Order: sequence, then structure tokens, then C-alpha cells
Amino acid sequence: MTLKKVVQDSSGIVGLFNVEQAAQNIYLAMHAIQHRGQDGVGLAISDGENVVCKKGLGLLSENLKQDTLNSLEGNIAIGQLRMATKNDSQLENVQPIMVRSHQRYFAVVSSGMITNAISLRTKLENEGLIFQGTSDSELLAHLIQLNPGSFEEKIAKACRMMSGAYTFMVITKDSLYVVRDPHGIRSLYIAKVDEGYCISSETCSFPILGGEFIREVNPGELICFNCEGMKSSQIIEETETKACALEYVYYSRPDSVHNGLTVHEVRKQCGRDFIIDVRISGDEYSDGGLTLNDMIYVSKQLEKATVDFIHVSGGNTIKKGSSMPASGTAPAPHKHASEEIKKHVSIPVATVSRINEPWVADELIANGVCDACMIGRPNLCDSEFANKAKAGKTDEIRPCIGCGRCLTGIMFGKPISCTVNPAVEKEEIDEAPVKKKVLVVGGGPAGMEAAYVAKKRGHEVVLCEQSDRLGGQLNIACVPIGKQEITKVVKYMKSQLTGVDVRLNTTVTKEMIENEFKDYEVITTVGATPKEIEPYKVFKQTMTADDILSGKKFPGRKIVIIGGGSVGCETADYLAPLINDLFPTNRDITLIEMTKGLMTGESGATKSLLTRRMMEKGVKIELNSKITYVDENTIKYEKNHQEYVLDDVDTLVFAVGYNPVASPIENAHLIGDCQKVGTLKDAITNAYQITKEI
Repeated sequence: MTLKKVVQDSSGIVGLFNVEQAAQNIYLAMHAIQHRGQDGVGLAISDGENVVCKKGLGLLSENLKQDTLNSLEGNIAIGQLRMATKNDSQLENVQPIMVRSHQRYFAVVSSGMITNAISLRTKLENEGLIFQGTSDSELLAHLIQLNPGSFEEKIAKACRMMSGAYTFMVITKDSLYVVRDPHGIRSLYIAKVDEGYCISSETCSFPILGGEFIREVNPGELICFNCEGMKSSQIIEETETKACALEYVYYSRPDSVHNGLTVHEVRKQCGRDFIIDVRISGDEYSDGGLTLNDMIYVSKQLEKATVDFIHVSGGNTIKKGSSMPASGTAPAPHKHASEEIKKHVSIPVATVSRINEPWVADELIANGVCDACMIGRPNLCDSEFANKAKAGKTDEIRPCIGCGRCLTGIMFGKPISCTVNPAVEKEEIDEAPVKKKVLVVGGGPAGMEAAYVAKKRGHEVVLCEQSDRLGGQLNIACVPIGKQEITKVVKYMKSQLTGVDVRLNTTVTKEMIENEFKDYEVITTVGATPKEIEPYKVFKQTMTADDILSGKKFPGRKIVIIGGGSVGCETADYLAPLINDLFPTNRDITLIEMTKGLMTGESGATKSLLTRRMMEKGVKIELNSKITYVDENTIKYEKNHQEYVLDDVDTLVFAVGYNPVASPIENAHLIGDCQKVGTLKDAITNAYQITKEI
């Protein structure tokens, strides 16, 4: 199943209850907040028996003309002004969303973002539900329908399934329901209008109706307006309120009131020294999208509007992998846009993305590409990035490798994290109350992190590595295309071992533990070895991906790789010709993966770029495929219940995972892959957490 991207609306909503000529009046209320969305508009109105909906693409005045309003009778209404995301000018996503069932008719409008919308949609689609569009309101309508109980209970249960920053309204033939998210990120206000009520995203909707402000909807509150009046329920426990700053600087009209202050007053109090930075896509890199020429015009208009500086990013497209470029891509990929825009405005222009080292920023500024560099991910990797750069201590900066794991987790509701820096924000390593002698066995990333932390705690530390260099698996991981930045991690971690007794070409034996290291606390990080499938080793030439990447073995020209994880795909990419051509001496590579997807543990940007590169090089990718037979010269695999025979292959490569190496030392602390095979992040984090307690 191909999952559509769930579109999130950034819009304005209005509701009326028990207000005469509701259609005419909601038009006026929506007109007051039409700045919140001009891509689509709609309203739903109830006459006490039926709910009728009118909506369309474009402006309020284009879709709700006077004759249309005159035809709509009722005193309960809801409406939305929509700001669409790019490439989403679809009528299906214009709100209200109507539900017509045997139980009841109702309509929904929403504003904001349900952050777990994709997972909820996937669950519902797997259960057989059909979506016409991709709006959050349609998702909400489905959730309400699915839950048992009274209509209020249905809404409450639906809200408890959702997370994010949102407000929404639901209209039935005789009632109006309004809800605000438990964090109170998106605003919603109530006013008295004659004998009824007006509820709006902004207070500027009220004066035109002669409304008297009452209060705002509380975070996590459900309010029902019906013939009995206004009934409030706290359906979700209120958490720490988190006001949206964009209401003051972008969304709201200057005369709207938020938290007791008008937007104008807040802006005035901020003063002229309050910097207004507008981030734009200098190019959307997409057919039909905004171009650099478009954004030059936009930048000129922003300058006229007294914006202080312009912050140039780029579009989010498959072509580019992501708006957050993958590891291995060139520094400052949007610099051409900032450089050109800078020629057409007099205010400062900044660029962003993949500026991971101070010298890159220095060069961009010195060459007139931009006036400033915005640096995000490297500051998560090392919170002292700027201070170390200013002091000239660039070698002490913990290197960001651009892997994207810091932000990938956030998208799935997980805390922010970093592959290279387990502490993320601030390193908290306390001096040990009792100083010990510590032996670290293994000089991979886990071993180096353990040695560093143990030394920082004040212990006497010896690090033994059986090979002639530190780095472990990182020395192989940096070989594939686009992975060279991993060498920076090795260099940095080695530099942190000052004061540690590092012994290369040293294999720790039982005798050494019993004698030289008798009184030492031992930490074992002996890693893992690549798996091989024993029955398949009857083939004439087999090897592991590690054998190839380390230079221990050399494959032929007709290659089958078993395993479509990161290692298998990176190896295929490494071995394949630079372009997809038919030159006789080029390698022919087939990658066989049992599951339906490649690189399930990788970020979207990395996966997108690597997959596209393999396809461009002519790598044959066979998903949902299983090898069924191997002899000395022949390989057979099954796909979709059909068998395929490969009888001209000269090399079979295993990329099917790793087995932990058993520790030769009893009563040692096991960290890294020898405990459980994982990622680079797992190894470093595990070493940090365990060692800071020793």
C-alpha cells in the first residue's frame, strides 16, 4: 500500500450558535480572519433539521456570494478558511468535511496539525476505511464515527487518540462542539453575540458581529453548545500551556488579542531591536513549484515589509532526498539561491543546511554567498559549536555527520537524540567518588566512548585494541559512497583519549586479566562478526560485505547480494558502475531482499538518495524474494510464487546482519555490539550510560 502524505492545515475556523442569519454573519466573521487562508473556504449550516455544506477553492468572496448566503437558512454554522500546503489544491481537502450516516449528519472543521495523523490513517486504512482526501478533519470524522457512546463521548475518545497542536469544531443539526488541544498551542476564543455565541481562531472576528468577548477555550476542553446552553468538559488533562509564537509574528491580525494582549502591543513591546527573520525556500526543486526567480520577487516584497533578514532554505522533494539533506551531500546545498537573492536586496541574507564545520561558514561569508549561516543539527551534536569555533578550538567540536537521527525521532514522537553525542544538550559526567583502574577491551566507537567517560570520571584507564588502529567497524562504515564523514567521528573520538593508555596490536588474554589487570574494572566491547549462511557457502565464491568494504576480498563481475538493509544497499552502490550503461566489463549486481522494503532503519533522506542512486546505476532490486537453492554454480530464488534461476553468477555476497562476539572475560561490563548488535548511536549511547555509573 502506498501511503499518501497526510496534509496538515494551517487555517482559521469560526463557529456560530443560536445566531440569527448565521450564514450572513459567519461570512462577516470569516472575512475578519481571511488572512489565515485564501486557498479554500467553506461553511456548514444547520436549520435545526438538516446540515448543508458549501465550499470551494479560492477566496471567500469568490465562493460565498450573496445569493448563496441568502439560500442558506439556520442559526448554527461553522466555517474554515484554508491555507493549503504546496501541491494540495484539492477540493477533497477543503473543509468542512461532511458525514452523512444513518446515525446523524455532522460536519467538521479544524485548524492546526495532528502529529500522529499518518499512523492513525494507516491503522484505519488497514481496517478497511476509505479516505477521500488527506485532511486532518476527515481523519477526525472517521475517529468520531468509530468510537462508541454518546456524541460527546465519541469526540472525547477521538481526541484522546490524537496528539498535536489543533483546534476543531463539529456541528450537528442542533449542537455545536468545540475542542482545543491539551497544550493550548492553537488558540480559540468565545464571544457572546446577542442570545448566542461566536467562537473563532482570533478575537478580531467579534467586533464586526457586535460580540462581547467572554473567554478563551481552555487547553484540553470540550464545549458543547445546545438548547441547554454552554456545557464544558475537561476531556484531556491540561498539560503545560505552550503558546504559539507565530500567532504574534505571522498568523494573527494586529488587533487580535492573545493572552490578554493585542498582537500590536506585543510587537510594540518587542521594539525595533526584535529581529524578524523570514525563512523561505529559495527554490522548491520541483516541477510546477516556486523557482528562484519567484523567490527573488518574494524577497524584494519582504524587504519592503521591513523584514530584518531573509533565511534561505530549499524545498522538500524526492529529487533532493529531503529538505534536510542526507549524510554525504555537499555543504550548503542552497547557497546558489542565497547568493542570487543577496544581489537583489539590501538586507542580510542567510543560508542553511549541511554547514557542519566552521571553515565552511567562514568561506561562504567571505565569498559573498551570504551574510550569515544558520546552523541547526551541528548545534545539537555539540551545544558549544559556536563558542569552540570562536575560540579557535575547531578540533574539539564533536562532528555532526548529517545522519538526521536527531529529527527523525521527533517526527515519531520520540525525544530528540544524536548518533554521535549521547548527552545531546549538556554532557553530565560526574567525577567518581572512588577512583578505580579500568580496562577497556576493544577500540571501536563503544570502546573509545567508554574510555573517554571513564577517564573524565577520574579513573586510571587502559584501552586495548587487537588491530593496529582504533575505530573498529567505523573503519569499514566510512568506505561506502557518501559515508566518508564517519572518519571525522573516529578522529574526534581519538582526540578525546588524552590521558588514556592506548595499546594497539594487543589481544587481552585470560592470563593478562589474572595478572597485569587483576585489580581492574573490565569493560568489554569486542563487537560483532558478519553472519554467513552456511548452506550457501557451497557456492564457488562467497564473501561478506565487510570483506569487500575492508579490502580483504575482491568480487567478480556478476554479483548477487543477499540482504537489503543498509549494509547490503551500500555495498551494491559501492560496487555498481557510476552510470547505468552496458559496458561489458561493468559489474552486474542483483540485490535480493526477503521483505517488501529496503533499509527499514534508515532516515527518509538517506534511503531516498541511496535507492535512487542504485536504480540509476542499474542495480537489480528484488524485494519479497527468497533464495531457495544454492550449489557451486547456481542460485535460485522465489518471487511471487515463481522461481528464477541465476546460473552465470560468479560471486555471492552476504549482508544478512551480525553476530555478537562472545566476551572472553568473565564478570566484565558488556557494551556495544558484543551485548546486542545495533547502530552507531546504540553503541556510543550504551557506552556513555554504563560507564558514567562505574
